[in-house]
Amino acid sequence: MEEQENNLMRSKILEAALGLFVVNGYKETTMDDIAKHLKISKKTLYKYYQGKYELLSLGVAQIKSNLTKSVEQILSAEDEFPIKLRNMLSVVGFGLANIKQRVIQDLKELAPNLWEDLNAYKREAAFVRFQRLIDEGVRSGYISPKVNKEMAVLLYASIIQNLLDPDFLDQFPSDFKDKIPDSQAGIFEQSVMVLLEGILTPEARKVFESEG
Repeated sequence: MEEQENNLMRSKILEAALGLFVVNGYKETTMDDIAKHLKISKKTLYKYYQGKYELLSLGVAQIKSNLTKSVEQILSAEDEFPIKLRNMLSVVGFGLANIKQRVIQDLKELAPNLWEDLNAYKREAAFVRFQRLIDEGVRSGYISPKVNKEMAVLLYASIIQNLLDPDFLDQFPSDFKDKIPDSQAGIFEQSVMVLLEGILTPEARKVFESEG
């Protein structure tokens, strides 16, 4: 019974801390803030966790675990390729929506080991899991055999890699950035749409292909 109560309290603390990190940023959130939010003493808080770095580390691990579990379920399902593709993109987009730029910047500056860990996970997810999906799409005839599979995976990986790096968008002028979606999920959705559907209308595509 005591172990169950301890696990419940640990879960409550972690959930509260991650929520505060998202709203206020990791840098600006203190253990005092977390204790006040939960209406517990800081002594009680330290009984369960050594500090906010441990909470952030567990949060990153939770994000990776949840995404991996969801994507693996999609890949192993017996659905047709278009449904798998839609579900996978929805899961990844939702996962990105829960990671705010402020938290990412704090990760880069204050927790570089966790930042690199997250980057390594992104590379694995893009190159391994998305490649499995692309291979299935080609085998089932849903992806044109003219498409270079490796390039498709590389472009997708580039989208994932750059979306979570605030320094990437900072390279562009403000008036340009103002016209793109203001959330990582929105940028991801539009980027994938361009990757999968292209930028040409069906009529323009016919002309382009006839001239090729």
